Amino acid sequence: MEEITTVYLSLGSDLGDKLFNLSKAVQLISDKIGPIDCISNIYQTPPLGFDSDTSFLNLCISVKTNLTPEEILEITQSIEQLIGRKEKSAHKKYSSRIIDIDIILFGNNTVKTKELEIPHSQYRKRKFVLFPLSDIAENITDPISGLTIEQIKRNCEDDSSITISDSSIPI
Repeated sequence: MEEITTVYLSLGSDLGDKLFNLSKAVQLISDKIGPIDCISNIYQTPPLGFDSDTSFLNLCISVKTNLTPEEILEITQSIEQLIGRKEKSAHKKYSSRIIDIDIILFGNNTVKTKELEIPHSQYRKRKFVLFPLSDIAENITDPISGLTIEQIKRNCEDDSSITISDSSIPI
């Protein structure tokens, strides 16, 4: 019997029809990775780490899957390309994007390879990940720090603005 793991993904978009981009990504994730267990509120946030005239819509989802983290990474990158993302940010330089999908947590597992780090190395510093993640996983424990997502959110020093959007995506 294959083991089912809950994976937490962060999705963001600041170009084009942002809500459509997020909806399409959620549908493709459901089709290719596994059933969506929970979906957070959608948050509107400014860009972090670069300047842009556009704001982001961000959300988090939890997905039940029997895939490996490496398989999920390959699929999420192909979904990004299918929706229209041309390339990942080179050399850690951030820019606007049609869609961005990051693996935040994979059960209670840790992964550290050249291609992939789980838990995501930056999520503890980003309100645009922590607020939606807290909506669906506030009591989940980070396998590195031992803190719950809610505790990490409360300790986050990111002072960027964040507001809940009126938009939503059905599961």
